[in-house]
Amino acid sequence: MARRVGWLVILLAVLLAAPAARARGAAKKAKADEFTKMADALGLDGDARAEFEEAVDAAKAKVKDADDALAAEIKLRQAERRKLKNEVRAAVLAGLTPEQKKKWAGHQLSKRVLRLYRTVDLTDEQTAKVRGICLKAAAELGDDPGRAAKGAATRKVHRAITETVLTKEQQKAFAEQMAKWREAAKKRAKPAADKPKAE
Repeated sequence: MARRVGWLVILLAVLLAAPAARARGAAKKAKADEFTKMADALGLDGDARAEFEEAVDAAKAKVKDADDALAAEIKLRQAERRKLKNEVRAAVLAGLTPEQKKKWAGHQLSKRVLRLYRTVDLTDEQTAKVRGICLKAAAELGDDPGRAAKGAATRKVHRAITETVLTKEQQKAFAEQMAKWREAAKKRAKPAADKPKAE
């Protein structure tokens, strides 16, 4: 029994020294192989090996419980942080004039839109035009637009940029980039769609 407790203490020290968030899959298999190699190197067999493997399993279970508790705590803290950020944002926006709110909405929209068009190398003049289009679209949205209204405004902005700002070469480059992004999004969504639904 004392020998078993000794193994458990050694293994807990080894496992807890590793980062709390370990990669799954291949890393898990590598970790299992590490302890198998350890048992082989120590020449453990019979009862001694069975005790060693039991101690390994017990230590792994404790670390997994600690990882799960940590993940739950992180998730909770992230939700609290999001809530606080939203409260701060709402308080700051409440203090702005309607004109300032529109200007800020235009700034945010142009920032998002310009990020999308970074691959087509806009000139300074084109960038200024894009900002103007975004400011105008934000002013038309009103104080507190819903998600659907924001989506419609964004589509309108993209049409205006394509038709009045981009050259033919830039339009082609942007269309190719959008196709790549859509393909990548489909690939990311596919594994989630392939997972069996819990019953």
